[in-house]
Amino acid sequence: MEGKHTFHIGTDGFRVYPRIETIPPPETSPVSGRIDSGTPGLDDMMRGGLPKGDATLVLGPSGAGKTIFSLRYVAKGLANGERCLYVTFQDTADQLISMAAGFGWDFETALATGQLEISHVPMGTLDLDVLASVVRHQLTGRQVSRVVLDSLAEMVFAAREGERFPAYLRSLTGIIRAAGASKLVTSETTTLGPVQEPLHGLMFLFHNVIHLRYLERYSEVDRAISVLKMRNSPHDKGMYLCQITDEGLTVGQKLDGITGMLGWTALAAATNGSVVLAPEQAAYPNG
Repeated sequence: MEGKHTFHIGTDGFRVYPRIETIPPPETSPVSGRIDSGTPGLDDMMRGGLPKGDATLVLGPSGAGKTIFSLRYVAKGLANGERCLYVTFQDTADQLISMAAGFGWDFETALATGQLEISHVPMGTLDLDVLASVVRHQLTGRQVSRVVLDSLAEMVFAAREGERFPAYLRSLTGIIRAAGASKLVTSETTTLGPVQEPLHGLMFLFHNVIHLRYLERYSEVDRAISVLKMRNSPHDKGMYLCQITDEGLTVGQKLDGITGMLGWTALAAATNGSVVLAPEQAAYPNG
């Protein structure tokens, strides 16, 4: 394959990391059933949880709860006796253990027993093919059920050739799925203003898309969650309040009567206890 290939020179000599696209895709055994997301209320929105073997994308701005969502996803797997892999590019293993402990999730014991692996790859040393090698190594012979990549933005920045990234991500998903594992990936959106798609048309590579966002509501900042997409599966299309509690991210009541949230082009006005679209904003949705 043409293009740049990564190699390292170390104490063991000269080592080449082949592009993941050059590796023949492994046979994928069909899987069925659902897995718990770990977030109360979300599984009901998804009609029973996430389909096994799927690649799921969690979108949201900084601080909205993406990492907490991912930690609880792993904590649920550990509670079920599953093996999990968490790949992080920002938080170190110690930071994640401490964060999880704050919610009552014992990652330290899971690491000690080998039920959980945390691979911290600092942004300055991130190379996509080395990352693929690490993931393949962790999956080999370990029967890992859940894989988290936190987050996608660092992977996009590390791509030396942007046109290659879709094929890379598709191949990485294929390898994880062939190992019988389900993949959860986080990706950051803008914090304020119109929500712009951060993946430049790459969302088709994910079976499910969950969206966390901030919501200005009655002069306070709330959080909202919605399921934007589930491939070949029905799901609740409503938008729900959510909050971070002592137990992690939880889903609250459904937001009724709110419109324009996807593009932030319209606001809602309260009348007689109900929420309706303000007439002038309906006539001029863009301002």
